Amino acid sequence: MFTMHRYWSAAFAAVLLTACGSDSTTSTVNTSTAHGTLVENPPLRIASLNAASLAAQLSANASGAQLLQLTGAPACGVDFYYIKFWTVAAPARPRSPPVH
Repeated sequence: MFTMHRYWSAAFAAVLLTACGSDSTTSTVNTSTAHGTLVENPPLRIASLNAASLAAQLSANASGAQLLQLTGAPACGVDFYYIKFWTVAAPARPRSPPVH
């Protein structure tokens, strides 16, 4: 149940963050590996839904229907992006001795 709420929260955040945004389709691979740098800039768009399709997808289940009741019908479509960025590696952790 918690996972479903997390999924819809992420979808709702994506709707808010991309509402009626740019339609750029070009992406270049970044050669920098600095902390926080995107690997592909702009990020790769993996899916797009227009307002009608988004409403249909949301109304297909109870959680999405509740979201539509709270927010109303979508005013525009949404794009979904695959975001990959460089980060700092985790610090080394001490290893446990092997069990014999």
